Amino acid sequence: ILFANVGGYQAGTEDSYWYNQAFLNMDGTFVDKSFEVFGPDANDPDSPSLDTGRVIKAYDFDGDGNLDIFVGTTWSTTSRLYMGEGGGVFTEVSETNLPQTLHSIGDAEIADVDGDGDFDIMITDWGDAPVGQVNSPGGVTRLWLNDGGGVFTDVTEDAMPQINVNWSWELEFIDVDNDWDVDVLISCRSCAGGGFLFENNGGTFVNATPGNLPQKVGSVDYEVMDLNGDDYVDVVTLGDGDGGGEGFRNRVLINNKNGGFTDESADYWPPLENSPSYDYMGAFLDPNSDRKPDLIVGAFSDWPNRLMTFSGTSFSGDPDPWPLVNTDGTYALAVADVNNDTKIDVVMAEGENLFRNRVFLASDIAVDTAKPVIQNHVFEGMWTIGETINIHARIHDNKSPNKDHDWTEVVFEYALNDDDIEVNAMTAPLAWYGEYLWRGDFEVPNADKIKYRICAEDAAHNRECTPVQETMIEDPNETESATESMTDSNTDSMTVTDSNTDSMTATDSMTDSASASASASATA
Repeated sequence: ILFANVGGYQAGTEDSYWYNQAFLNMDGTFVDKSFEVFGPDANDPDSPSLDTGRVIKAYDFDGDGNLDIFVGTTWSTTSRLYMGEGGGVFTEVSETNLPQTLHSIGDAEIADVDGDGDFDIMITDWGDAPVGQVNSPGGVTRLWLNDGGGVFTDVTEDAMPQINVNWSWELEFIDVDNDWDVDVLISCRSCAGGGFLFENNGGTFVNATPGNLPQKVGSVDYEVMDLNGDDYVDVVTLGDGDGGGEGFRNRVLINNKNGGFTDESADYWPPLENSPSYDYMGAFLDPNSDRKPDLIVGAFSDWPNRLMTFSGTSFSGDPDPWPLVNTDGTYALAVADVNNDTKIDVVMAEGENLFRNRVFLASDIAVDTAKPVIQNHVFEGMWTIGETINIHARIHDNKSPNKDHDWTEVVFEYALNDDDIEVNAMTAPLAWYGEYLWRGDFEVPNADKIKYRICAEDAAHNRECTPVQETMIEDPNETESATESMTDSNTDSMTVTDSNTDSMTATDSMTDSASASASASATA
């Protein structure tokens, strides 16, 4: 488990610099490896390095098969990047691999934005302190592109709308229009209108907010999931409102299948279940294994954390999902099976001074027996020998966000000619590239026909496959030969070319860590 720690709320303070934390999972017991991962502090070689980490992410940025760590820092500082060498060894490459510009980062998300096969970084920038006030300038949402080797270039000026966002705590990648690229939602706590929707247009983002994203002042978090089963992802947004008469409320925005959303909160999260709250972060999970996405929300200060159970049509609160433990103000949370008992556990990063981060191990919930969900997989038309087929699918386990450790395999499975796919299947791996999106390139082999499907197996070994499809395979050489023969023998005939389009309750186990911050982030 990784924690980013920083002091200060709307501006940096004397104690803003803190050390980030890394805990090695030893069968559900965690060992502090912060010093080994982040290295010594320049002024105190016996202590871990200090910074103003607001967000922490672990992905393979250089394609070597090892997880790397990005730490997004705030209060006008430069961020940090640690490359994994394997065996728990990390090397800091911040000065050579990251833009050396000063930012106050509120959040960062990872995806392949430009479709070149590597992970890029998008960040929200708060701008100059004090942040979050009416006259605060805010900052432009920034995009750093990866060169494939883990070296990042800032392309914000050319690729992002030049719109200052005042105090964004969250951005979330989402394919809102099912065109297989990642668009982005950006929250804004202090914008007069609310958050933003930027649409990805070939790696360049344009502002698609007007008419597409129902506006409400405030918002601190977005969580993305298909709630109504129409194969388009919907959005839950937390902490909307100005804190006045109606307080801060959560909303449910349903995808209209036309690049935007409609506010259907009253139906999906009824007012009696959606009381005023200070919810700061949420995550989808399926603790009862009914293949419906429930929602856990972590709340600020003394406000209660909640588990909202989804019936398939609406959310309702679990009356007592937690032990009698004060969690001291949850700023971030993550869900994962940390002790390998096939039950989903919860990690919480606590803020507001010296509070302990917490791990809640699942007890009275079901083991995971729910199969994964595979959506939006369509192929049409005949294939041709040697042709490259671009395979796409949206695959998830009713959990957010997607992580590699959620899966044992995600593959394109196929058999040729008359081979039985249940017996003689071959596989080609699919790779995650953002949101719940997976893809792979498949070169059509020399055969007469092919049977195929997409299969996914989660960490609890629950497996799901799409229905088997079959298509004939065309040999381009035979087609050319037949066309030449027809042309030679029918000189007065009209030639017609056929075009075939290819589409296709919990137990508390506390870590001995102190978040020591007014802000914390966790990743598991």
